[in-house]
Amino acid sequence: MFLFCGFIMCISKGQNVINTKTDDKTIREKNKSIVMEVFSEVVNKRNISVIDKLYDQKMVDHGAWEGQAPGIEGFRKTAQEFISGFLSNR
Repeated sequence: MFLFCGFIMCISKGQNVINTKTDDKTIREKNKSIVMEVFSEVVNKRNISVIDKLYDQKMVDHGAWEGQAPGIEGFRKTAQEFISGFLSNR
């Protein structure tokens, strides 16, 4: 599961970051809910389509694997390969 954590570090769509203590807590809670939803939907339910809901179409995957296509398409394919390779027997 630790490897998959790199997949879900993201900035949610349309999120504006303001650096105040109150907003920091709000942003942390929102990010926490995004991570929990990705694990629930993508890992547990194998629902790859949730990636389009949670990730911006212009995302840059800074943790991309060698040979991975750029952007959300490459990320989606890598997530599917991860599920097929590591989670198929669950």
